[in-house]
Amino acid sequence: MKEMLLLISIIIIYVLFGSAITILIKYLYHEKSKDKYFSHDAFITLLCFFSEMFSLLLYLILYLKSKKNQKDQPPQEEIDDNVENISNIKKIVITFIPSLCDIIATFLCSFFLDLIDGSIFTMIRGASIIIITFLISKFILKNKHTWDHFIAIIIAIISFIFVGLSVFSKEKSLEENILECVGVIIAMLFQSIQISLEEHYIRKYQINQFFFRGFEGVFGFIVNLILCIILYWVKCGDEPSEYEKAICAEDGDGVWRYENIIFAFEQIYDNILILICIIFFIFLIAGFNILSISIIKYGGAITISLIENFRSFIVWLYFLLPFIKDDLKENFDWFRLAGLICITISVIVYFGIFKIDERIAIRKKINQITSKEEEERSDTDTNTEDSPFTGSSINQEI
Repeated sequence: MKEMLLLISIIIIYVLFGSAITILIKYLYHEKSKDKYFSHDAFITLLCFFSEMFSLLLYLILYLKSKKNQKDQPPQEEIDDNVENISNIKKIVITFIPSLCDIIATFLCSFFLDLIDGSIFTMIRGASIIIITFLISKFILKNKHTWDHFIAIIIAIISFIFVGLSVFSKEKSLEENILECVGVIIAMLFQSIQISLEEHYIRKYQINQFFFRGFEGVFGFIVNLILCIILYWVKCGDEPSEYEKAICAEDGDGVWRYENIIFAFEQIYDNILILICIIFFIFLIAGFNILSISIIKYGGAITISLIENFRSFIVWLYFLLPFIKDDLKENFDWFRLAGLICITISVIVYFGIFKIDERIAIRKKINQITSKEEEERSDTDTNTEDSPFTGSSINQEI
């Protein structure tokens, strides 16, 4: 009971942290400093991986505490007979591929979150990550699934269709709508691969989850720092197109670059509100990653993809509030509501709160028992008719 309450508490905090991060990023992108919007996708991605490294700090604290109590025993669970023992160097190396997927997914999420309404982004993200993660789990990792899981995925697909209709109801061109949807789906493809590999490696090699996520942060930070330096020297031209403006940002000198990390720090220094948001963002991401990797270890990749959908509800409600700025405020949409209801139902079915699989099994059992009883009754009737002691036989003898 205590373990269940602890898991529920972790999930609630995880959802709240994730919702706060989405809302905070939307505010950051609509905040001005030095007469320019704070539009720095690569820099935000860099901060995400910097925050991930806090997981490694937590691992070291737990390791030292464990070493103090039991020498030469790192903080880990009892090793199963099926677990493969590998060196710490190999454990570090295998975190690179999930980290690379995380880099691509985080950058794409930061970019498309700047273009799409927060609630629509989280709904598309939530529905697509369920579907992709399930396909990876079923056909690549060969995990077993029940009828509940299959039905939940079908409902998630329906929710994805509703959210897609919500997106296409906005006043944008067909090309822009398709680009936004496909972009988020591609981001979720990489994120699904990331969390599926995390689950596989952590369980196969019994790697501490904080160790794994911490080194993902180290790899991600190094790669993104190099990218930020490279992108500083890549200019978008004096008169960038509308598509280039969505990717590039204008700095204080009027130059359009793919990323200007120096100007990002100048804007942070100039606007105290941006500085406060950045500090909150770093700690929220750190907590979010610690919670997410724990849920992946104990609940699996599909579990994390399902519970992320509750972020959609919180983000949507928040941006419907009357005090929200006009450029961030969202409108009520029936398609979005239908998509949200379907996502919620898919979560309820997948976690077995409403057990369709059990009901199907019970119904099959009842049908088998009924069929067996009918066969026995039929056999009894036949034997009775053929018996020499039946009334007709006695009368014939008399």
